[in-house]
Amino acid sequence: MSFQDALQEIMTIGEEKLNEGDYITVSNHLKTIYKNVIKPHKQRIVPVHIIRNYDRIISEDDQLDKNVSFALTEEEQILVMKDRFRRYYETELEELNESIKATSQLLKETREVKQDLYAEYKYSGCEEERSAHKSACMRERDIAKNLHELKTKLILVKQDMAARLNYR
Repeated sequence: MSFQDALQEIMTIGEEKLNEGDYITVSNHLKTIYKNVIKPHKQRIVPVHIIRNYDRIISEDDQLDKNVSFALTEEEQILVMKDRFRRYYETELEELNESIKATSQLLKETREVKQDLYAEYKYSGCEEERSAHKSACMRERDIAKNLHELKTKLILVKQDMAARLNYR
């Protein structure tokens, strides 16, 4: 049974059992309950013309945790979107920086191995040592290319972040 049906049932019982004065009192109290309980739940959208302080804006995480939902003003929508973009770009930049660090370390290690293989090749003159050195050179070139691509992507992500966060 819904809340409105329960109120209607109380009104029906009040009509049958109460005198006119008591009936009017009960109906006025039920009307007050209806206005204060039912009506506010149907009208949850906050009008856009109301200005709220920005320090009172509830973040997206808080909205999810507290199951809060409401309409935002245009300025608040922009702030929320900028916050989402900022968090996305922070994560993206962090991952790219970690990848660049790991790739730089791998490149350094590969160069050391390449130098060792070249020294062995010069010492022995063996064809196997030459092919191992050549493969190390190719690995170094591929890793350097990947590092360059990661750094280029980092620059592009930073530019995209600046463009999106400086919007409006």
